[in-house]
Amino acid sequence: EAGRYVTRDDAEKFTTQDDLRSARTALAAEIETGFGALPPADTIVTTDRLTAERGEIEAALAAVRDEVSDVAQSAEAAVAAATAAQASSAASSTEVGNAIKAASMRAAAAAAVSEMTNGAAFATSLATLVDLSGMAAPEAVAAAAPEGVATIAALRAGFPATAQAAIAADLEAQSGGGIVGSTVAKFQSFIAGRPKDAVEGDTTEAVLSRVEARLADGALIEAVQEAAGLSPDARAAMSGWLGDLETRVTVEQDLRSYIDGVGAVQG
Repeated sequence: EAGRYVTRDDAEKFTTQDDLRSARTALAAEIETGFGALPPADTIVTTDRLTAERGEIEAALAAVRDEVSDVAQSAEAAVAAATAAQASSAASSTEVGNAIKAASMRAAAAAAVSEMTNGAAFATSLATLVDLSGMAAPEAVAAAAPEGVATIAALRAGFPATAQAAIAADLEAQSGGGIVGSTVAKFQSFIAGRPKDAVEGDTTEAVLSRVEARLADGALIEAVQEAAGLSPDARAAMSGWLGDLETRVTVEQDLRSYIDGVGAVQG
């Protein structure tokens, strides 16, 4: 029968050549049908091909991993660069802020010194400096700021009259006082006058000559030091003027020390 294999037992049943030929033809057809059912030879995957394809896939995966790694590294570098740029920007902003603050402090310090030197009130500029620095001003400076202090020109202008009063007070003390002594002392003070130049000695006139010379040079500290040599009566007579001189010296010294301390040093 067609459609099945011919076994040895079947072959023995064939007794004629035609039967044999028919059996051989059927067998050939069976074999051909079996081979026809097989897939094409070029579609059959061999072990070598599978190995090669696996290698290609692994190589592709490795390339993808490398690309992903490169992308990750680039992203990390970009983040680092952005962070550094942000930090740099913050640092730059801080530097700019500090520079503006320092410039404002120098401007306030310059204004305070200028106003003080010229006898004007310097409370506003001093308050700005205190606010920017966060440091309180010295007591003498804060007390003088609303009204200002005497100028060198004012001290020079007021010296002749106060010096004359000091000489008269000293002569009066030497005369023993009283109406007559006071009158004589005043008369003598007008006659005595003061030396035009600084002279040595411990008389009231000599001391005042040196005070005036230092005042003319603008050496206020030295003028205060020379005035310390006056007699108590002479000092009492010119106490107002001496107070203005000493206040000016103290305030100027303290103000400059304060400016140095807060870092607003003037060039």
